[in-house]
Amino acid sequence: MKLRVTRADLPQGNLEHWARVLLRVAKFILLLLMAPAILVLFHNPLDEQNAMREKLEQLKHQRDSLKQERDKWLRRKDWLEKDDAYLELQARDRLNRQKAGEYVLRF
Repeated sequence: MKLRVTRADLPQGNLEHWARVLLRVAKFILLLLMAPAILVLFHNPLDEQNAMREKLEQLKHQRDSLKQERDKWLRRKDWLEKDDAYLELQARDRLNRQKAGEYVLRF
């Protein structure tokens, strides 16, 4: 039977021992430095996202209401420019204008 000597069985040199210890410490420090970096990179700002979604919904609602109001004013402008009957109706109802000899009855 032959005796095999493995590397672990050999006595380690002082330099090699300290190199292994230093390597373990370096790995530990690297792990400690990577943990906050990973947390920062993969941080899920759920509260900020929800607040931004709510603000987006409010702005969309405001945009839609402003579009409707704009469309209303554009229709009214178009009617005033092109529709004589609408213009006459507005003059009689809103401005209390009537033709000579005409009486306006309001109920």
